[in-house]
Amino acid sequence: MQTLPNGWRWVKLSEVCEVVMGQSPEGVSYNAEGKGEPLLNGPTEFGEMFPTAVQWTTSPTRFCQVGDILLCVRGATTGRKNLADRRYCIGRGLAAIRGQPRQAHTEFLSFALDLATEQILKEAAGSTFPNIPGAKLERVEIPLPPLSEQKRLAGILKEQMAVVERARRSAGAQLQAAEVLPAAHLRAVFNSPEAERWERKRLGEILLDVRNGVYKPEGYYGRGTRMLRMFNIGRCDGRWNLVNMDSVELTSAEQQVYCLEVGDVLVNRVNSRELVGKCAVVDESTEGAVYESKNMRVRLRKDIVFPQFVAIWLNSFDGRQQVLDRLKQIVGQATINRSDLDSLELPFPPLCDQRRIAAQLSSQMSSAERLRQRLAEQLDAINKLPPALLRRAFNGAL
Repeated sequence: MQTLPNGWRWVKLSEVCEVVMGQSPEGVSYNAEGKGEPLLNGPTEFGEMFPTAVQWTTSPTRFCQVGDILLCVRGATTGRKNLADRRYCIGRGLAAIRGQPRQAHTEFLSFALDLATEQILKEAAGSTFPNIPGAKLERVEIPLPPLSEQKRLAGILKEQMAVVERARRSAGAQLQAAEVLPAAHLRAVFNSPEAERWERKRLGEILLDVRNGVYKPEGYYGRGTRMLRMFNIGRCDGRWNLVNMDSVELTSAEQQVYCLEVGDVLVNRVNSRELVGKCAVVDESTEGAVYESKNMRVRLRKDIVFPQFVAIWLNSFDGRQQVLDRLKQIVGQATINRSDLDSLELPFPPLCDQRRIAAQLSSQMSSAERLRQRLAEQLDAINKLPPALLRRAFNGAL
């Protein structure tokens, strides 16, 4: 247990708070017409700070009061909080925590509970459906300074957390904007007046070969030739994810049949609906690898088509939509096959324009990805600020 600043002490919640565990009313008393008392059953009614009732009960059981801390005590959301803006009937998924006026300042308790979330989760019984009974919640220990210090720290933390929240919203909005940039760049090309003048061809007209990947029993993996699996193809962004690559033992004949060459397009043919059809072009980083049976290799006529252009189009909205229109659902997974690919109709500008467009979009996509990564890191850093501020406050550094 950490050493506390002078004048602070460790206390159990039950020593300085009233803890009211929720109790669900009879189901027949529920209604959506506003009859009786507003009812909260869990986080589905929670907002950013205050809850919003969507149902009522004519047989209320347990109540929270205005200003109480509402704490989720069941399920995956155990530890999530809101503040009661009025009296509510609370169901068994919630507890109301109320500081004793001369012992604990409720706003300070809210921050202390944030700090104690890890302890609360440890107290939660069960891993698949965690919950924290009232007796265990009352035994949770928090560091408590004198009441005047509680109020001072609560004021400082409230102001600091508001600044952090504004920064988080701003960074989140910027990240959302960056995440849609690639789609905007693709629309600017494929929905342009120039694109309307392009010839259109079926993919089958420009294919040399399509082959499904190799299947091997489990004992053949972990050694031999590098293998690309479906998760090695990025999420419809034309990139490779090579952090984890498998290997497989093959005969020389099998290696020759399934070996990937620079310019091949590897397409995911079996996956969840939103990921079937994702693809990437084989380059120096993946040349010489083989590929699993859930992918298929597309080899194109490079004298008339630029592979990167085809991959970019397949990952565009129009390409994705055509793939989705052809999917077949089998035992919870979606699939496409050679005939589906053959029927895809893509824009077909001259080869020189394909190269120019692919280079332009590749540069734009790389810039967008760098921006997305930078903003994601910024948001991650902001999300780490609240715990850091709490640690400072409870170490006596504020």
